[in-house]
Amino acid sequence: MQSFLGTLLQLCMVRGKPQDLPASSQFLVVAMIAYVVTNLIPSFGHDSFGRLVMLSGAEAFATLGVLWVFLRVSQKSPRFTQAAIAIFGALALAQLITAPFTASFASSFQNSEGGLVIGPDAPLIPLLLLGIWFIAIMANILRHTFETTLFKAVLMTFGMKLLAMFFVSLLLAPTAMSPATSS
Repeated sequence: MQSFLGTLLQLCMVRGKPQDLPASSQFLVVAMIAYVVTNLIPSFGHDSFGRLVMLSGAEAFATLGVLWVFLRVSQKSPRFTQAAIAIFGALALAQLITAPFTASFASSFQNSEGGLVIGPDAPLIPLLLLGIWFIAIMANILRHTFETTLFKAVLMTFGMKLLAMFFVSLLLAPTAMSPATSS
């Protein structure tokens, strides 16, 4: 277990490789659960917590599906389990490391009614840097998984995230995507 966490830490420092992780379905389940739970840390105590759990879980499964399709198309599907463990495990660990910062940042983006407000004192630069770090982690994993250049891996990272968000929006808001009807 210590070498597993050490490998995830190496992945967070953008030095590890997903091939160094065991290809275990049990580790994949643990990594996905950890990812979903750590995704929720900044939102603990909010009224819509149940909705956020569903959204985080749906995003994890959509990411898993998009990864599977990408690997299947590139004929690298045997790497699926290790790549998925690497993505979810490393991002969960990174979210756990950054939890104190993101929790304090989240409060600076809400007004008294719970709405989203971006004021002049909002910590946009630190959030941007955290976002870049998360992209770098995932791009490094995809670079090793697909044996490609860093540029292509960054593009795949954005593509995977956009596709996952698209599928989540289709899944959770089907009426928003249907054509308008007149009465």
